[in-house]
Amino acid sequence: MGVTSTTLMELVGMTGSEYDQLLVAGTLEVGGALEVGLLDGFSPAADTGFQIFNAGTLSGTFSLVLLPDLPGVLGCDS
Repeated sequence: MGVTSTTLMELVGMTGSEYDQLLVAGTLEVGGALEVGLLDGFSPAADTGFQIFNAGTLSGTFSLVLLPDLPGVLGCDS
């Protein structure tokens, strides 16, 4: 996850096996851009959260976060 990279995480459902996750036992250092995409017409319900990163230690920040457009009054928050 270098400063010039883009990390794509995709969501197709609500359970852990239906969305991308990065599980790291040690330290995960993030950087570059993060893009979250929805597949197969999936639209999460209001107040739904997804833990896409799980690490012993998380460091760094994404320089850009691209979240999907959602229908109606729904929106994304990083």
